Amino acid sequence: HDNQFTTAIKIARAFQNPQINLVMTLAPTQSGKTGTMLGLIKTLYHFDDFHAPNPDNIWLITGLSDCAWKSQTRDRMPELISSHVLHRPDLKKEFSHIATTMRDALIIIDEAQYACKKGQTIHKVFSEAGLLNMRELIRRNIRIVMFTATPNGLKHEMVKWNPHYQMVMMDTPREYTSLKKLIEQGQVRPFKDLCGVDKFG
Repeated sequence: HDNQFTTAIKIARAFQNPQINLVMTLAPTQSGKTGTMLGLIKTLYHFDDFHAPNPDNIWLITGLSDCAWKSQTRDRMPELISSHVLHRPDLKKEFSHIATTMRDALIIIDEAQYACKKGQTIHKVFSEAGLLNMRELIRRNIRIVMFTATPNGLKHEMVKWNPHYQMVMMDTPREYTSLKKLIEQGQVRPFKDLCGVDKFG
C-alpha cells in the first residue's frame, strides 16, 4: 500500500544520514506496520550510497511475550528473516549473545513501548550488548527502528539520543478505520451486561 511504501522510504532516507542510528515510527494500530517493515528492508538495499545491513543481521523483535505475534509475524516474513523474529522469552536465549558482537545490523522493534524500561528485558539485553551506547552503534553500523502506536514515555526518552534519532509519522490511507472514526459514525456504544443477572439476582 502507498502509505507503507512512503513510510518505508522516509525511514530509509533518515538512515542515509550517517548521524542517524535510531528511528521511532509512530504507526496507528492496523495501519500496515508489517508491510512497512518489509518495504524498509527492501528499500535499504536499493540505495547506492548506503552501507546496507548484513542480511544475516536483520532482526525483528518485540518486548511482548506473545506466541501468536511471533507465529503470525514469522509467517509474513521472508524465509531469510523468519528465524530472526523473536518475542520477549527468546531475547536472552537467542539474541543477547549474538547482539554483543554483531555489526552491520538492522534491529526492528515492534510494540517498542513494552519491556523497554530500565530493568526490563529489552533494556537489559540492549545494555549488556552495548546497544544503548551511541558510539558503539555508530562504530558497529547498527540501525534500530522502533514501531509503536502508543509511545508513552518513549517520546521523551528519545530526546536524549539527539541528534542521532529521528521520528517518522506513518500516514494512514483514506479508508483506514480508526477508533475516532467509529465514534464519529456512532458505531461505538456503551457495553451492556449480557449475562442475564440484574441487581435483584
